[in-house]
Amino acid sequence: MKRTFLCLCIMPLVLALVACAPMAEPEAEAPAPAASDGPARSIANITGDLYRAQNDAHHTVFLVTEEGIIMSDPINQDFATYLKAEFEERYAQPVRYVLYSHTDWDHASGGEVFADTAEFIGHENMTAALAAPGEMALPENVAELDANGNGEIEPAEATGNFGNLFAQYDADARTDLTGVLIKVEWLNPHAYFYLDVEDPETGEVTTWACELGSPVSMLRQGWTRESLVLGEIFEVEGALARDGSASMNASRVVIENTGERLFSRRQD
Repeated sequence: MKRTFLCLCIMPLVLALVACAPMAEPEAEAPAPAASDGPARSIANITGDLYRAQNDAHHTVFLVTEEGIIMSDPINQDFATYLKAEFEERYAQPVRYVLYSHTDWDHASGGEVFADTAEFIGHENMTAALAAPGEMALPENVAELDANGNGEIEPAEATGNFGNLFAQYDADARTDLTGVLIKVEWLNPHAYFYLDVEDPETGEVTTWACELGSPVSMLRQGWTRESLVLGEIFEVEGALARDGSASMNASRVVIENTGERLFSRRQD
């Protein structure tokens, strides 16, 4: 695999020049057929030969040139495989450059699919940082908590701030809600939105608080404050709060009247 390493100050500029071309509303092309429980995928033209590709809530961009395709983060191996086939069918061009803007393995990996034709541009620590958690050793300060040596931190082993990660929500107690959006808080360190949920049997309305990631992580995944429109009905899945309050950590968010899935992630 060929690699070229750029310093961190250059990478944002490279991606900005590609992604911030004069931008009209992307014109959707034919989306890929997907199973009802599969990822939502599409390729949309932004302007000229610049395109945006979608895999659920994650997006990347690519530029088609006469010499080949220049693309940003591939998202993951499965999506990169899908893109490679689409590139061959739609544009008959190989990927020549893959530009890595960050190293979140769950939505920036997959570049190995293009290793036969592409040069990779990123930080010198890119390869190690893109490894999935199961392939990475625990950081030294965390490894000290791994009493049974299985490479994972379990609730009984977690202390201090690490314990707080397990304390608020119960990943084994999950629920689905449908309600009307009444409020959005686009705040650090976590964004929240609030739904009025009506009990179908009693008619009683309860306001639920739904936690998301940080606004920065939301923006990286294609979300903005405007993605959540007050008054719309949303279907939400997530882990319930351990204290029994009407709050949850949202892992899937869908607009009911369109079926558009705005957000989907693994539940830790």
